[in-house]
Amino acid sequence: VVHLVGRERPPAPHEARAVYRRVVDGATLARLAAELDGAVVHTPDGTRLAPAPQIPGYAGRFYDARGGYLWARDCNRWTVDRLRAVGLAGSGVGVVFAAQVPGRLVGFTPVADR
Repeated sequence: VVHLVGRERPPAPHEARAVYRRVVDGATLARLAAELDGAVVHTPDGTRLAPAPQIPGYAGRFYDARGGYLWARDCNRWTVDRLRAVGLAGSGVGVVFAAQVPGRLVGFTPVADR
């Protein structure tokens, strides 16, 4: 599955270990949205499948995703790969732990007050 959560502002310190920011132009944002949309399952006519019913306690929605899960290609690697596809990160090869993600980001800065 793909779990997507939109936010109006960065998470509070107790909601995340670290937050990084980067300003992107409209074209890059559109490419990132298309990259994320391409990771979820669509019907033969190209319509995205409806998300799973909301789960109490979880913000956002869960969508059926393409591909499979393997510990060596976990959510951290998946995230870096999606960002790399639009020029916002380096290679995801070898990324397993969250602490490995920041070193792969391109042009991001940490948000203070963590």
